[in-house]
Amino acid sequence: MHFLYNMIYMDNNGTTLMSADTQKALLKWCNKGNPSASYKSATDCKNMLNTLRLKVAEICGVKSTHEIVLTSGASEANSTAITSIINHMLDARRQLAFKQNLANIVPPHVIVSAIEHKSILSAVESFLDRQLISLTKIIPNSDGVITLKSISDAVTDYTTFVIVMHANNETGAINDIASISKFCAANNIIFHSDIVQTFGKIPPKSPLIHSMSLSFHKLYGPPGCGAWIVSKSLAKNLQPAIFGTQNNGLRGGTENVIGFGATLCALAENFHDRANKNAKLQNLKEHALRLFCQVLPCITYSQYVSDRREKKPELELIIFSQSPTNSLCNTILISVVKRTPPKICNVKIKEFLERNNVIISVGSACNTSSAKASHVLYAMNADEFIRAGALRISFGDYNTLAEVKKCVTLFAKAIQMQCY
Repeated sequence: MHFLYNMIYMDNNGTTLMSADTQKALLKWCNKGNPSASYKSATDCKNMLNTLRLKVAEICGVKSTHEIVLTSGASEANSTAITSIINHMLDARRQLAFKQNLANIVPPHVIVSAIEHKSILSAVESFLDRQLISLTKIIPNSDGVITLKSISDAVTDYTTFVIVMHANNETGAINDIASISKFCAANNIIFHSDIVQTFGKIPPKSPLIHSMSLSFHKLYGPPGCGAWIVSKSLAKNLQPAIFGTQNNGLRGGTENVIGFGATLCALAENFHDRANKNAKLQNLKEHALRLFCQVLPCITYSQYVSDRREKKPELELIIFSQSPTNSLCNTILISVVKRTPPKICNVKIKEFLERNNVIISVGSACNTSSAKASHVLYAMNADEFIRAGALRISFGDYNTLAEVKKCVTLFAKAIQMQCY
């Protein structure tokens, strides 16, 4: 019942699939009315939305400190957070200039990791393009991690905003946002984190994070539903992107009752027995990596970057960010590197798997000059061989060991078709 057209689905970092009960919950909340109205079914909707907000706040450990603003997804939450917070900083600068009768004032300095979701990077760059801010992009290390030291080294006297995601959707690398948020709080810097990939597995529990974004379709809920989690002390100074009375005035518009009703069901399912589900995902991941390394010789990306071998194999598998302590338990990013022409084409591997009913994702495109080429791999300074052969597999709670074996068997056939 979890499968998409009876396929083996292993692209859960892109989106997850709703269970039968979550799909029923969608229908349950149809035709219930407007939650801003006062009749009974409308009040039921309002109560459901408040229950959802309380549940999200509880999961993140911010019940008393933060507002839970329901949105259409993480892209809206990211865009709203970035735009509202930077506009707030610019207003503060203008007020200071007026009070002190200054003709010019230094623009706020923003620090952002170079591996953020495009909704964040595009929003920040829109202010940079208008010369309203100065900007520093932080490059990850060879494990894909944004370190606290790289953040602290970039801070200037004018730094007012830091943006670092909890985990990257491509590499699976997890950043220590608890330490980063503590550093930012100590230095009076606002901190935003995209927690899309971790909320359903290892949600952060740090009230020091001023602003967070998440999307419920990453944890078996419906698309088009997300949340912006923002500290109450910060929220009172911000202008919304959409004006209205809903969400305490922080995001206007009638809430997506149908979607959020299904989300509440998905949340309950997702967090039931979560620790054991995470252990199962980690086991699938480790087993898959062992099988992949039986198909081709394997090295880590860190080893690849610092490779001093005199004789390198013509064909090998590069593995990204697989530490059990700082990578997602469900995510594998690998790249098939072939040093003699023609290069491996990851799209051909993906299409072969799909023809055989297995769905995965490409971390980049074998045509590395295309618009689909991964900005994450570019930020990690990955060469053309890595980008051309990159593949991402992201398991879901329902995947099985038998499916992993089938995926790797088909992968081996796809490699043979391209190389021999």
